[in-house]
Amino acid sequence: MQSPIRIVLVLILWHCQERPLQIQHEDTAVDPRTRLAHYLEYSEYPPHSQPANALTGDLGDLLPSRYDASDSGRITGWDGEALRAGSLRIGYRVAIASGGRYTFETLVYADSKKLIHPSMTVDLSVGEHRLEFELAGRLLRKSSSGSPFELPGIVAERVPSDSELEAMASGRQASPEGRLTPYRKEYRTGSYKSESFSDAIWDSPEKRRKIAGLEAEIREWDSTRAKD
Repeated sequence: MQSPIRIVLVLILWHCQERPLQIQHEDTAVDPRTRLAHYLEYSEYPPHSQPANALTGDLGDLLPSRYDASDSGRITGWDGEALRAGSLRIGYRVAIASGGRYTFETLVYADSKKLIHPSMTVDLSVGEHRLEFELAGRLLRKSSSGSPFELPGIVAERVPSDSELEAMASGRQASPEGRLTPYRKEYRTGSYKSESFSDAIWDSPEKRRKIAGLEAEIREWDSTRAKD
């Protein structure tokens, strides 16, 4: 029987691999003021629509799994766009042969420059599904070149669900992870005026709870230090 410590370590290592930016402000060994400052910077945009940077790489660099899961499902194509709540949603379709958790990623270019790194992780049943990438309006509005925007394709990976991670940690299941065949057909959006996009900073109940929790940690941190 596997120890609880090993199970926890497997869960931590997997989540560090999948969400490095989030983990930086989860490190309780760091001063909570530093963690709050980092979180406020990171959460200016939705976690699934973050700015691209020099480390993002190209489409082929995303989700570099060592394993092949091309039999688990396939990306069948782009499926239109819609402007909603000040952000641009780009639809795409997938056909899933093995139900489970999947991550999908793409890149958004403006005038040949990487602008956004959209992503989503979702639990999918067997069958065909329509999904959407969100292109944060605040990032689109900041683009100096404006629309149209280009998306070079889509990459996807089968990733373990929470229950599968626990089964992997206990040795009851092999990892189901693996990359699907990349979809490399480019999508080009329509043209939009910059004022069509919202300049609002991203907000959500989860974000407000996170900020409140970090502010509580700061008060506790200050109280503890005052007693020393």
